[in-house]
Order: sequence, then C-alpha cells, then structure tokens
Amino acid sequence: MTAYIQPGMPPPPPLASPRNAYILPSTSTQPQPPPRSPTQPPPEPPLPRHHEPDRATLITEWRACHGADWLRADVLHPTIGRMIDARTRPAAIRKRLNKLIGTRLGGYELRGRADGTGKHKTWYYCVDQS
Repeated sequence: MTAYIQPGMPPPPPLASPRNAYILPSTSTQPQPPPRSPTQPPPEPPLPRHHEPDRATLITEWRACHGADWLRADVLHPTIGRMIDARTRPAAIRKRLNKLIGTRLGGYELRGRADGTGKHKTWYYCVDQS
C-alpha cells in the first residue's frame, strides 16, 4: 500500500528502527541513591571474598601454637584457622595452605605433604626450620 502525501498534510512518521526506536522510561520500583555532592568522598570499595593472611603473623602464631608438629587442616588451632579462613572451613584452609607451601620467613618454612593416593589423600602441614 502506498501512501500519497497531499499538500498541507504532515509527513508520515519514520519507520521504527534500532537507531530511532522510542526508549521507554525505566519503570523500576527500586529507589535510586541520591546524587553525590562533589565534596563528598567516593564510596568504599567492596571487601574481597577472602583475605590473604599476613604470612609473618601466620608463621609466628603457628610456631607458638603447634611447634614443628605435622597437622591436618581440620585440627589447627582456631586462631590460626580464622587467620586463613574467617569461617574455619577445612577445605578452604587446605586450599589456601597448599598455595602457601614453600613460604619462608625468619628461618622457618611452611611445608606440606600428602599421605595416601587418589581421592583418599590426606594433607599434613608443619612450620619447620629451613
């Protein structure tokens, strides 16, 4: 069907395309934060999900609590467990301790060894003089 423009009639509206499509206003019911003034400091960045333990404090506390004994991650002293993982989850502690194996500070080294094979591996850790 062809539309003919007659004198005195307004031109037809343009066809809808991604470039000139009408954008509807947001219908969100969530309140928007007020605009920040130029003198107000920027908001604090979010904290990471886990924190890296201070290695010097970790090795010092480990030596004070356990000496040079080989231990599993689930039998560590609670303060050491909380330094590594805030919720003291053994799997998370194991994962982070495995990344720290070989760390040397002040003449001491964090060591780890696995006993068993396959899915029955048990990891043991100690802080020993290097």
